[in-house]
Order: sequence, then C-alpha cells, then structure tokens
Amino acid sequence: MFSILFAVSYLIAAFCLLGPFGGAGHGWGIGVFMDISLPAILVAIIVDGIYPHHDLTVWLGVLGGSAQYALVGYLLGCLLRSRGDRSL
Repeated sequence: MFSILFAVSYLIAAFCLLGPFGGAGHGWGIGVFMDISLPAILVAIIVDGIYPHHDLTVWLGVLGGSAQYALVGYLLGCLLRSRGDRSL
C-alpha cells in the first residue's frame, strides 16, 4: 500500500514540477525535481553521459525516481509489519 502511495505521490510531484513550472530545463522546477529524485537522477545522468539522447535524463529520472519511491514505500510497509502494527 505504501509503495503505491509513495510512487503515485512522486509522479504527481514530478508532473507538477516538470509541467506547469517551466518544463524540463526551462524553469525552477527542474532543480527541485532533481532534488527529490536523488539518487536515481544521478544514475540517469551517468546513463545519459554514456548514451547521449535528448531528454533521456528526465525520463530516466522519472522512471528511476518512481521505482526508488516504490521501493522506499515497500520497505516502510515491511518495517511496520515486522514491528507488529497490523492495522496498516
């Protein structure tokens, strides 16, 4: 449940930062997007350096960021289940 919640909230935040606040690379939203996508955005930058392609960094950052937030949500759910909180 937490993995879906975290991933969806990340995707909503990424859409808001990359869309209305100036598109990828054309406003202040890209800096905040890169901050909330750490460390996945660093992997995306390295991959884009190896295989240069227009906007590959942004798309890999979105995919990697959603995967990392889903993993964080999954680990949080496992931690809460192991501590005995069965209401979640």
